Order: sequence, then C-alpha cells, then structure tokens
Amino acid sequence: MSSKNGDIPIYSADGRSLGFRAPEAVRKLLAAGSVNPVYGPRKQLKGLFLKQEDGANSVEAHLRPGTRYSFEQRLDSGHHNWRHKRIAEKGEDGRLVSTRGAFLEVVRECMR
Repeated sequence: MSSKNGDIPIYSADGRSLGFRAPEAVRKLLAAGSVNPVYGPRKQLKGLFLKQEDGANSVEAHLRPGTRYSFEQRLDSGHHNWRHKRIAEKGEDGRLVSTRGAFLEVVRECMR
C-alpha cells in the first residue's frame, strides 16, 4: 500500500485516494488529530483517512444491513457449506424471468 519511498497513502472520508504523504507530513497530521490511521496486522501504518466534516470517524464500524445473497448452512456431517440464494426477477407480467442466459452471454463476450 505504501509507495517505494516510504510515503503513506491518504484517503478522503468517502474512500477516494488523495495520493501519498511523506512521513514527516504524516506525523504532523496524526499529531493534529485530523486523520484516522489504519494499521496492518504487524502494527505498521498502512494508510490515513481524513475525518468527516463533523469530526466523526471516516470508517464505519458496522456493515450496513442489506439483502444477503449467501448464507452458511450446517451439513449433516457437521461441516459448514455456503449456499447462494437465487435472485428472482419478475417481468412486467409478474412472472419469474431467468437472467441466467443473458448473464452467460455477457461472460462469453468478455472472454473473447
């Protein structure tokens, strides 16, 4: 994530890249408290996120709720398996429409 010369990447509160900052500039930003540091598994500084305008943390601590398209299923053997929900689309007449053919056609076109 960091550049070859030791600079640290910095991101806006919404995650857009703002380039890299030199170690001295990083120390000043951290001392001022205007950024949130992101550390790697070995406690090395991996990047900086600017705080939101209201001073709130830029990185959300919890995932936003939404539709889950896969879920874990316990098998009789005691192991776990991931199952995927089928996404059902309804046409204008209210009947289920399969989008599998259209999806596979896009995949074929991309592989050409």
